[in-house]
Amino acid sequence: MPRRPYGGITTFSAAGAGTSTYQGTVASDLNPTTAIAGYYVDASNVYNAILRTPGGHITPVNVPGAGTGAGQGSFGITVDPAGELIGTYIDASSVSHGFLRTP
Repeated sequence: MPRRPYGGITTFSAAGAGTSTYQGTVASDLNPTTAIAGYYVDASNVYNAILRTPGGHITPVNVPGAGTGAGQGSFGITVDPAGELIGTYIDASSVSHGFLRTP
């Protein structure tokens, strides 16, 4: 379990997250078991979906068909109580699509 240096606040960053302006890790949803959906923006400004388990393990979710250029990639938006990750991805033509990842 991650350390909580700020009282009840747990901080985390995904491996591979960029460190420049508008890069880094974004948490977008928390389910009742404390799994977290989100994404990170890497140094090339590509979006990468993530699922953080209640124990603190971060799993990158690489959606087949997601683009690899700047402003493209995958976004984890929400995680349901069963641990299914729901999100969107942007393909190489900059077209958006939805996805569902089962545990």
